[in-house]
Amino acid sequence: MVFLDIDNDRKLVIVIHIGEVTISSLTNAWLTFIYTKSFRELGFNLLSDCRGAKFIFRMNELGVARSFMKEYKTILQGKKVAMITDEPYTTAVGTLFERFAYEDARMVLKVFSTEGAALKWVMNCKFICLCSINNCVRKEPHNTPAHKT
Repeated sequence: MVFLDIDNDRKLVIVIHIGEVTISSLTNAWLTFIYTKSFRELGFNLLSDCRGAKFIFRMNELGVARSFMKEYKTILQGKKVAMITDEPYTTAVGTLFERFAYEDARMVLKVFSTEGAALKWVMNCKFICLCSINNCVRKEPHNTPAHKT
């Protein structure tokens, strides 16, 4: 199962995978968010939350995903994807996708084990204040009084 959310404040398309993820369901999820206005036209990046999900496709099926990325390269190029995982096989597949995403679509994908780290990276957060990234829209440098550690 897949849920899609648009976070306009953080400029993110959020895809949440639940349960078993086949190559077909993964492709359908990608087709869904690729055609959202936020991702395609407004420059939003992607947060792919795979906690609680399990990829059940074989490694040889990754060719389907690679072909897909090549086909949609003009849309994916330059995008950032933060992938959150908590299951070893899904983490391994995500790590392979890091290389394939860049080779096939010039998209930068990174795998994370925590939501905070994923959000910090995908949102280009430079602050070291350890604030709640969910609500952080600060513009000041991290060494201002509000951001001292």
